Amino acid sequence: MKESTTVPGPLKMAVTLATALAGGGLFMLLGLPVPWLLGPMIATLIGANLKKQYYTWPGPLRNSGMIIVGYTIGLSLTAPALKEMAGQLPSMLLLTGLLLLFCAGIAVIVSKISGMNYKTVLLGSIPGGLTQMIVLAEESDDVNLTVVTVIQVVRLMMIIICVPLLIFSPFFGPGTGSEEAMPLVTQSHPHCGSYSLISLSTPLPARFVPSPVRR
Repeated sequence: MKESTTVPGPLKMAVTLATALAGGGLFMLLGLPVPWLLGPMIATLIGANLKKQYYTWPGPLRNSGMIIVGYTIGLSLTAPALKEMAGQLPSMLLLTGLLLLFCAGIAVIVSKISGMNYKTVLLGSIPGGLTQMIVLAEESDDVNLTVVTVIQVVRLMMIIICVPLLIFSPFFGPGTGSEEAMPLVTQSHPHCGSYSLISLSTPLPARFVPSPVRR
C-alpha cells in the first residue's frame, strides 16, 4: 500500500518559486538567451516531472503574469506601427495563412508517425509566442502540456541560434533590413486591468494575453 503524502499549498508555491528563480539565475550565469523565460520554464518542467506533488502555482498569479505579457506585446502596437503594417497587410495575411496550413499539415504527419495526439503536435508546431502557446495548451483539453513545452522551447532555441546566422549570412546584403526599430511605449496604460477584467466574461482560451494587447 502506497503512502500518500500531502504537501501544504504554501510549501508547494515556495518550492515552485525557488526552482524558477534558480533556473533563471543559472541560465543568466551561463549566458544563455532569454534566461528569465527559458530558465524558470525548464527548471520547473524538470522539477514538476520528477516531484509533481511539490509543485503548484495558483491561477490568479498566473493570470496576473499573463496580463503583463499581453501588455508588453501591446506596447509595440502603436499608431505609426499600425499604419506601417496596413500597407503590408495582404502579404502578412497570406504568409500567416500559408504558415498555419503548413504547420497543420506537418502536425498530421508527425502525429501519425509518433502516435502522439494531433492537438498536442499542432500546438507544439504552431509558431506563436512561447508563453501564449503554453498557456493555450494548458487551457485546452486532451493536450500534453509537457510535449508542447519541449517542442516550443526547442523551436525558440533554433530560432535564436539560426535566424541571426541567416540574417548576417551572405544571402542578405547590407541595408536590406529596416533601420528603424518599432517604437515602444514605456508608460503603463490605465486601461490594461479593465480590459483584462472584461475578458473574464469571454470563453476564449488564454484570454488574459490578448486583452491587454487591445489597449
